[in-house]
Amino acid sequence: MTEVFAYGVKIATSGTRFKKPDTVVSVMTMDTGAVLKVTANFASVTPHFHKVALYGTTGTFTQSHPGAFYQWSRSGDVANEQACAAYPGSSSSKIKVLSSFVASILDGDPPAVTASEVLDVMNISLTIEDSIREKLPMKVSY
Repeated sequence: MTEVFAYGVKIATSGTRFKKPDTVVSVMTMDTGAVLKVTANFASVTPHFHKVALYGTTGTFTQSHPGAFYQWSRSGDVANEQACAAYPGSSSSKIKVLSSFVASILDGDPPAVTASEVLDVMNISLTIEDSIREKLPMKVSY
């Protein structure tokens, strides 16, 4: 990530003790020129989930509650290709990451998520908060 520009609002939690924005939209750029949009919608009326949509020139991949699918055409006449049956629950993924973390401590196994990856994501998250506060695009420093 090279730069972040984020907006945050506190509409749903206005008048509560919750101090942070309840909805955040972040636009990020990468060294490759790719642009990413990440949203956090704490106020939405949905179960907790992580939707992923990857848009490309030859196809699009989407994964959310209804399942995951590929879309190979802009035409509404072409059916989507199902990628998996259902949205994977977050509990099993968390258990795998936690088990990997514990094994890395006890057995010296390489963790599924490295300390460097965790620090990079935290740094991006803090840069998003800085951008919201400053109302400016912010360079990400590693």
